[in-house]
Amino acid sequence: MASDLDAANTANTAALTLNTTLKSQHADALWRIEADAKNRSADLRQAKANAKKTLEASQVRNKALSTEVRALKEAVQEWQQTAAVAVEERDEANKREKMSRFAAVAGVGAVLLFSALA
Repeated sequence: MASDLDAANTANTAALTLNTTLKSQHADALWRIEADAKNRSADLRQAKANAKKTLEASQVRNKALSTEVRALKEAVQEWQQTAAVAVEERDEANKREKMSRFAAVAGVGAVLLFSALA
């Protein structure tokens, strides 16, 4: 019976030692898991902040580009209007030139006609 008690005490001591070891390993694993979770949470917060900054920068750039595009459209519109006015003025100048040539030819013709009649 004494040997049975010794064997039970030895088994109990081994079980307690194993239990203590497992508790320690469990505590270490739990600490690592919690640390990883905190790190992931911090990484996610940082990623979210970075994404927000990137989005804000993109929105600012888009707004600047929209302003540039609007200004370019207005410049093109003004250029088209200026070009249309220039073409119109050129056409009118050509008409005046043709009319003045016709008038000069008619005047010379009239002078020749009157001198031939005289």
